[in-house]
Amino acid sequence: MTRGPYLQSGGADRYSIGTSSVVLAGDDTEHKFVTAPPLGRSRRSRIWVLGDSGTKDANARAVRDAFYVENGARPIDFFMMLGDNAYTDGTDSDYQDAVFENMYEARLIDSVLWPAYGNHDALSADSGKQSGVCYDIFRLPKAGECGGVPSGTEAYHSFDWGNAHFVCLDSTESDRMIGGPMLTWLDQDLLGNTKEWVIAYWHHSPYSKGSHDSATDTELKEMRANAVDLLEQHGVDLVLSGHSHSYERSFLIDGHLGKSFTFDPTIHGKDVGDGRLVGDGAYRKPGAGMVAHEGAVYVVNGASGKTENGPLDHPAMYVGIQTLGSFVLDCYGAQLEATYLDSNGAVRDHFTLVKGGATPVGVDAKVAIPKSADWTRFDLGYKPASDWFTSSYSDASRSGGAAVLGYGDSYVTITVSYGNDPNNKYITTYFRETFDFNSDPFDVLAMRLLANYDDGFVAYLNGVEVVRSPSMPSGTIDFSTKASSHEGGTYELFDLAAAIPLLVPGTNLLAVEVHQTNRTSSDLVWDGTLEYDGFAPLLPRGAEGFLDPIGGIPLDVLRVNGSTGGLARSVDVADGGDITLDLDSPPGNPTADFALFGYFDVPTAADVIELGSIGTLVVPPVLWLANTLSIGDPPILPSYPTPWTYTEPAVTGPVDIALQAVVIDGNGKLKTTNAVLIRVQ
Repeated sequence: MTRGPYLQSGGADRYSIGTSSVVLAGDDTEHKFVTAPPLGRSRRSRIWVLGDSGTKDANARAVRDAFYVENGARPIDFFMMLGDNAYTDGTDSDYQDAVFENMYEARLIDSVLWPAYGNHDALSADSGKQSGVCYDIFRLPKAGECGGVPSGTEAYHSFDWGNAHFVCLDSTESDRMIGGPMLTWLDQDLLGNTKEWVIAYWHHSPYSKGSHDSATDTELKEMRANAVDLLEQHGVDLVLSGHSHSYERSFLIDGHLGKSFTFDPTIHGKDVGDGRLVGDGAYRKPGAGMVAHEGAVYVVNGASGKTENGPLDHPAMYVGIQTLGSFVLDCYGAQLEATYLDSNGAVRDHFTLVKGGATPVGVDAKVAIPKSADWTRFDLGYKPASDWFTSSYSDASRSGGAAVLGYGDSYVTITVSYGNDPNNKYITTYFRETFDFNSDPFDVLAMRLLANYDDGFVAYLNGVEVVRSPSMPSGTIDFSTKASSHEGGTYELFDLAAAIPLLVPGTNLLAVEVHQTNRTSSDLVWDGTLEYDGFAPLLPRGAEGFLDPIGGIPLDVLRVNGSTGGLARSVDVADGGDITLDLDSPPGNPTADFALFGYFDVPTAADVIELGSIGTLVVPPVLWLANTLSIGDPPILPSYPTPWTYTEPAVTGPVDIALQAVVIDGNGKLKTTNAVLIRVQ
């Protein structure tokens, strides 16, 4: 196998199928899969969930296509089916049409499918004997091969992924009673779990007022009374099911084991808000791991192939809709985000679940390359070297300048032509700009280019073409290729979601060639801004010499005692790299005594110390760096040299280290600074 471009924590492997001399399939960019995050890591994982999807028709394909468009080129970690995976009878022919042919093959070649067992699948299979079509097609971990306690059967099993433990139960044919084999195994499996999250899934929904009623249907009642009760004793966080052909989603609830009319929000509702960051706020569970009876969210996701009528009025549910769609789950450290995406690509529901007192992280828009950036350019009347759009090409000797670049329009700031002579015009001019990306491509949800151009352009990210304007022809582009007419002056949006996997930790390159309609064109325009949405920190390029707009401090220096918020900056360093901390005060700010400490990864509620009127302080007993306040452990570095440099220890893979300081200001008051994240790649 060949290690692919997404490798950072976990990663993607390319593979092929065949013999030592003949490749039957694979060994290309399509045949790859995302490996599981290393144990103890909390890389963002994306999971796609389908329920009752086996209709093998246009409905299922519309749901599929809506997710494919929304997800873009981002790899998924795995996808799940919640039962009734192949209508009508779960035969081999049904499975071929409903799953393998003209349906999900694009995901089956690059990710793992985890299926639950539904009543229609059972028409051609037998859980007790572990035989029949469903059990012939899939090989599921009955011996604990993927984490968890061995169940001895493929009908129910568990597996680990990152910091989450997934439990698949059989609500169709296995014994659903307390004391029976399945729930006895479940109790032992959860007793042995050490993962932070517990996510359970099966076919028959414990709470539903859709095409099936959880108050009357036997399988639904028994799973609620028995499996839900046991799961909540072990601190389950999220339960996914189908069967009802609708979408329903509960509040954060606990302890409701009876019929729907017995639900009391004052007793069973841990949080009866909407669970949204922009709304009533995220659902919060105080415990950092498996803590009993802190609440769970229950999702009915049974409309990935068809919808059917139902009142959708269960009182435990925040929302109920009769709309085709699929469920998208993003797991990141102490935070889960969930979205219901309909067959038209619209978000119909979403919520956030946070554990252990962690502060929820919102999706932020970040600017990698701003407007009026300082692009280097090549405008000598011929094409530079063939590798001009890659990082191997050096543009150190090329001239630069802040956009808008070009000639002939009043808003152009720098004239682009040989010798700044507007008579020296060429068909093509070349531009390059670098930026730093300090995270994992998995953390990026969207990316876009806003381009002000005249007449046409082709853009490359890290040596790969990612977009060309409509004014450029198809096919091979060279120096003499002419664009059709297009006027600049406005910034037009180009979606680059498909290019997200091309991002690499560290320095990235955006290269652009701008083409004219002819050599005597009256104007040339280029400026572009690159933005992305996600959970990734970002620094502008060239941190070594780039100054903070406030205070004149280089961006690779952390200011401990400062008037602009102290450690309010994220810094990215190479494994074994240096971090310089400036303990001086900016001009006009009194010198303060301080204590500086660091901790690894995301702090939990147990790490918080109350400081009375000044609020709370996160102090895990990990690493005291410098200390003039005589609090905490002895420091490992002298307190007074200003600045001093701390070299990170060599580690395997990326590690997040957070720094925070507590200071006594010029008036003798104790204050805390903002925390800063240092990511060692």
